[in-house]
Amino acid sequence: MNSKRVAIDRVRMTTDEFLRHVEGVSDAQWHFKETPEQWSLADTVEHVAVANQLMLTTLTKRLLLSPLATDAARVPDDALPQVLAPGGAGPNTADPTGRWPARTQAVSAVVATRDDVVAWAEHTTEDLRQFGSQHVLFGVLDGVQWLLFIAAHTAGHTRQLNEIKARRAYPVGV
Repeated sequence: MNSKRVAIDRVRMTTDEFLRHVEGVSDAQWHFKETPEQWSLADTVEHVAVANQLMLTTLTKRLLLSPLATDAARVPDDALPQVLAPGGAGPNTADPTGRWPARTQAVSAVVATRDDVVAWAEHTTEDLRQFGSQHVLFGVLDGVQWLLFIAAHTAGHTRQLNEIKARRAYPVGV
């Protein structure tokens, strides 16, 4: 099982990697959509910010209210990256709506949420393995798993950013 420290480091690392993929992109690249149904880089960054904010709310408002039984069934830690696939069916509460008109606002929202998640986890003295909260798709996740989930979610959307940039019509050099 992964420790809280490993999970915190993974949240930091995956967020930093995610943000590297949108550094220096032009406005045309930021807003590029090959079709109206597809997400742009802007949409993907907004989604990650909002979804991770929702997961932070789970951590800060609900997690420590729900002690887990020692024999509670859980998703294995190492299965979390595999259960996340961008574009999969999930709750639409974090669908992009254009919340942040400027790229700097969207990126700042991702950074602020990452910093809040890390600060909460570092300052929580409870054993996060002893508390759990229901995820709508994957069942009960303990506190460390919620951190790993945030990291896996962000990493999954890093792959999505790469897919957007690899599209044939993606603007190059603008």
